Amino acid sequence: EHARAQHVSAATVDRWLDAEPARLDAAAARTGAWNLSTDLCSSLPTGPLFDFRYPCIRHDFAWRNLRRLQARHGGHIETRASRLAASERFLRDMQATCDLRPGVQRPGCRAVAHAYFRAVSVVS
Repeated sequence: EHARAQHVSAATVDRWLDAEPARLDAAAARTGAWNLSTDLCSSLPTGPLFDFRYPCIRHDFAWRNLRRLQARHGGHIETRASRLAASERFLRDMQATCDLRPGVQRPGCRAVAHAYFRAVSVVS
């Protein structure tokens, strides 16, 4: 989604994730109508059972733009409920990532996903 918005191929984003992840958090990504920057969930580690970089990109987008929308339009856009909804989407995205793992790896992957969800829910 981020790639399409910036007219960048998904393959290019994959290459940046592997070789230059800081590029995705560059100042240029923060300009424009939407904040497209990501720090990959504050440098979320990856492991042999999971790779949650894409769910993190989406979660970062949601949280950063809730703030931007509220600053731009006022009102009650960035609320605990809206942040929690974004975090619940984050959990579903991580679970979908886990579903792609071999069956024996799924329970461990889902346990890590729930741990990350609990961590972000504390600050929601």
